[in-house]
Parts: sequence; C-alpha cells; structure tokens
Amino acid sequence: RNPPSVGSMPVDKLCEDVWLLQSGFKFFGLFQIGLNGLVLRLAPADRPAFLVLVNPPKLTPAVVSQLRDIEAEAGAKVGVIVQPGDWHHFQLPAARALFPEAKCYVASERNLRKQPSLVASVLDRSSPSIPELGNEVALLPWMGYTQDSMPWLVSGERRGAPRIEFVLFHRPSATLFITDHFFPPKAGVPLKPNTGGFKLVDAAAARRSVESVLGLGATRAVFSHGQRDACVLAAGVPATLAEA
Repeated sequence: RNPPSVGSMPVDKLCEDVWLLQSGFKFFGLFQIGLNGLVLRLAPADRPAFLVLVNPPKLTPAVVSQLRDIEAEAGAKVGVIVQPGDWHHFQLPAARALFPEAKCYVASERNLRKQPSLVASVLDRSSPSIPELGNEVALLPWMGYTQDSMPWLVSGERRGAPRIEFVLFHRPSATLFITDHFFPPKAGVPLKPNTGGFKLVDAAAARRSVESVLGLGATRAVFSHGQRDACVLAAGVPATLAEA
C-alpha cells in the first residue's frame, strides 16, 4: 500500500475494497449531522478495475486527499458516481468536477432540478440498474413513501410527490449503504426510522421493500449521516433494521 500523502488524514478502510469517507454537514445550516460516503473497488473481468464513489461527502482538502490515497492504494480511478438519495445533491457538482470522466447516476429528477448544471443519468424508480456495476452491486428501491410529512416550504414538492431513495448493496463485502431512511444513528441509541422525511402511504409496498433489503444478507450497514462510532453497523444488521 502506498503511504498517505503528507498532511492528509489516514484513509478509513472498512474491509477489502471498501472505504468510508466523512465530512461535516449541517442540516439547513443548523444541525450537525455529518455526511458519509463510500468508495468501492470493482474489478470486472472485461475491463480494468475502477472505483465507485457513493454519496459524495463534502470534498474538503482532507477528503480529496483521502480519495487520491484510495486511488493510489486501489490502483484504480473513480469511474462511477452514485447518488442513491433524492435529497442529496449539494456535493454532486464538485464530485463531477473532480472526476469529469466518471459516469454519474442520481436517484431522481429532483437531484437534477436542484443542480440544473449537473449532467447525470436518473435511475429507474422501480428497477434501478447501473450497467457498469454488473452483479457486484445491487440497488433496491424504498417504495411506499411520499414527502408529505414535510411542509412545502421545506420540501418544495407537490403533494403526493414520492420520496425516492435506493439502498445500495455491495455483494462481495455484504455492505449495505442507506441514505436518509433512518435518522442519523447515535452510539447507544436505538435506530429510528425517519418519519419526518418519509410519509408511509402504501404499507404493502413498503413491506415488500423491507423484506427485499432484509433478504440481502448484509453483515455491515453504513448510514449517510452520523458520526464514525455510530454510522457503521458491523453486527446484527438484519435484526437491527427489522426492529427499527
């Protein structure tokens, strides 16, 4: 492994081919909830290995340095950027600028409305697929929820607008990435569903989504918000998610 660049933060490697990135983030500029992303290394048989940047955090100098160190360690460049949540858009233009050759995929048209200059492909709502990721990465939609639990001044969406979010699952490491479906986890506090951001309108569809996620057999879950001591769940993942 190449040593970290001078003055950089050590990379946070969760397991083989999976790294955690973290930055600060204040919800509406008031509440510090942090912002977490993943870097995955994929090595398909028909093309050179490449990296997948999931849910880019703020690209501070420290985070950019970590990304460069990960590229050096992995012997690969970021080739795909994935934003699996419709409310996460602020960091996408900077990520595209840093990796202009990478292909970018976003959860919904909302991401593009919020960032009109962004060039990206929108994932299919019910059958999401990213050809470059092959079978190593699965995307599962959370169905059955709208944004109606939030006032219009907060969401800016018409009544009944769906809340669009995908769970991303890295099969080789059995790692699950979850965006906003749960409140930012805190150490020693039970995981709580984000009822402020997701209004349940179709219980049957939501149950099918939950069953699909639990059926993945994840042994690690990473949440898009929360501090390091709580945002990575490395034991009892299916039970913890089922209880929440």
